[in-house]
Amino acid sequence: MKAYYGPMQMEKSYKEKLDKNFLTYFPYHYNRRSRIYLHWSAGPYRLDFDDYHKNILGPDGKTIIQTYPHTPHVDPFTVVRAHTYHRNSDAIGVGLSCMTGATTNDYGENPLTPEMIDACIELLRNLCNNYRVPPHNIMSHAEAGDNKDNPEPLPHEPYGPESTCERWDLWCYYNPVKRHLMTAKIGKGGVTAPAPEGYLYLPDYIRGEVILKIQDDTRKYWDPAFGKGL
Repeated sequence: MKAYYGPMQMEKSYKEKLDKNFLTYFPYHYNRRSRIYLHWSAGPYRLDFDDYHKNILGPDGKTIIQTYPHTPHVDPFTVVRAHTYHRNSDAIGVGLSCMTGATTNDYGENPLTPEMIDACIELLRNLCNNYRVPPHNIMSHAEAGDNKDNPEPLPHEPYGPESTCERWDLWCYYNPVKRHLMTAKIGKGGVTAPAPEGYLYLPDYIRGEVILKIQDDTRKYWDPAFGKGL
């Protein structure tokens, strides 16, 4: 998978939906360098873990468990949780409670559901808006495992789906119309095979949906139609 570095490098269908005025406004207001890492717990739907700052319980995604104090004075990015190897400082871990015993061929009895994906997008929308984190700073554990953010020096040997596949969280394609999830595939030479028609790489879909929601949320600040302009 290609790493996602910003709104101008996003999946084409999302890039085309971003207003040029928004793209002028966005970098100056969503510039926090903190990161948000997405995981699935590999556990039952109703079980939460303190490794994550936020747990989205399955299968309906209606319950979100927060593992740090419920107070407006606590910045979650300062609360360290053990969610992503060598990436826990200044980062939030979001865990989707699902995928018990799942493999790339069988998602098991607690698969990731469309409702949980929707809930994740709404949670990320709120986190990005509240803490001014750009959506391109959202990564799946699978991407982090393979060092897709290309940090220098590399914090660890790769362990994601393009190497050992020790972690493959959210390494999936998703069709939002059919509401169907399928595992991504590796092609020749370690290059990921293209998604089937109508499917998007799941982390790209999530990041794309979040940035479109941020565009709608901030329209009154950058859209000349609201009389403010830039």
